[in-house]
Amino acid sequence: MHRKKFKNNNFNSLNNSLEPNYDPMVKCLINNIIILCHEIQQINLFNDNYMKDF
Repeated sequence: MHRKKFKNNNFNSLNNSLEPNYDPMVKCLINNIIILCHEIQQINLFNDNYMKDF
């Protein structure tokens, strides 16, 4: 019980200290990763469809 409370407090203080500085950067990185994942999916779909013709 005590450990859990301690852990949550640590997490909250870490969040509060990091959020203002890193939030835009993290959002940008996440967006780029999502875009990359979509592009990879499109390439995989294209390859699958392309190979079906042969």
